[in-house]
Amino acid sequence: MSEENGDLYDDGLPEGETPEEDGLVLKFIIAAVLLILVYAVATILLAAA
Repeated sequence: MSEENGDLYDDGLPEGETPEEDGLVLKFIIAAVLLILVYAVATILLAAA
């Protein structure tokens, strides 16, 4: 059982960062990138119309 749990968090996280905080930051980055892409596509479509 210890082997299953041992491999989950061995990805070399920086000091003081929990996997939950890292995942939250990643979700914010992905959300920001998607928002920028949607805005860019909408702008291009409106300009072409």
